Amino acid sequence: IALTLVEPSPAMRNKLKKRVFRLGKQVEIVSSKGEILPFPDDSFDSIVSTLVLCSVSDLNAVLAEINRVLKPDGAFYFYEHVAAGKGVTRLFQNVLNPMWKMWARGCNLNRDIEADIQKAGFSLVEVTRFGMPISPPINRPSIVGVAWA
Repeated sequence: IALTLVEPSPAMRNKLKKRVFRLGKQVEIVSSKGEILPFPDDSFDSIVSTLVLCSVSDLNAVLAEINRVLKPDGAFYFYEHVAAGKGVTRLFQNVLNPMWKMWARGCNLNRDIEADIQKAGFSLVEVTRFGMPISPPINRPSIVGVAWA
């Protein structure tokens, strides 16, 4: 298997299965949450996360699991929207987060994902911050980067 996907939602797993079938690629789709990955230690060369860390129930557990299943010198690539720095945008993120979280299926506007990745025990973390121009201002602050096991 060249690619393993982890998806807790049955509806999203069905969508993934249809797309993967159309591509004709060999992909394993695993029913699990990131907080408890059903893989042995040191299983993967790389892990990719795109716009999901905002909505996991226990970010620190997910990051610990990613670190656990990465092979030594493995890479965790990520792209996430994050909490804004100090200022009006951060104030609006904090005020709107409870309503946004209900509307956007658990997404947190004000989660400091960058800080949590930095503290998660990776040997090296490289992060670039930017503003996603097509997003509303309250979820425009974004990061892309890599963390090495």
